[in-house]
Amino acid sequence: MGGVAQQRFMGGGGSGMHESAIHKNMGEMFGFVCWFWVFYRCKEDGAVVLGLRHPWEHAHEEHEDEHHDFESEEVDSLPANKNH
Repeated sequence: MGGVAQQRFMGGGGSGMHESAIHKNMGEMFGFVCWFWVFYRCKEDGAVVLGLRHPWEHAHEEHEDEHHDFESEEVDSLPANKNH
């Protein structure tokens, strides 16, 4: 058996070419964006995914001024039809 070591290229083709710096940097950038998105969505929706909160329950510390008081408005009355 000869003294030549076997070298395997797992899915790389075996041409011995190395990745360029731009491909390496772009891969790292897209990897960062992917993990940033995953952690951001976990922050926003993690409690719903884990079953700790229902999706229709909202955090009330933020949008308090945007909620309407529908009890004080006339909900049962329909708008007047002006075409008749």
